[in-house]
Amino acid sequence: MIIYAEFRELANACDNIRATAEKLKRKIDISDMGLFEAYLCKGCTEQDGHLFQDGKQLDNCGVQFNQYYLQQFRGFCEDSYYGTMYFKTTTPGEFVAVPFYS
Repeated sequence: MIIYAEFRELANACDNIRATAEKLKRKIDISDMGLFEAYLCKGCTEQDGHLFQDGKQLDNCGVQFNQYYLQQFRGFCEDSYYGTMYFKTTTPGEFVAVPFYS
């Protein structure tokens, strides 16, 4: 039988994400967030209450609750929304982009 060591690494990474999510949900509501789809955005700048990367504006709603930048779109129903939340990290110019669906 062929053994793919990468699957074990993937499972360990998922376990780490779940453990980190447990800690995070004590601080912020993480329901509807695509935590497994989160990715880093590097080289970002903040200008006039908005977030930019390579001259392109990433958000369309500005800073929300002094916690994150928000790019939000309306879904098919009136109360359906989706988009990306951009959380600042301790590294200058770096944000974590987290998709959400509600």
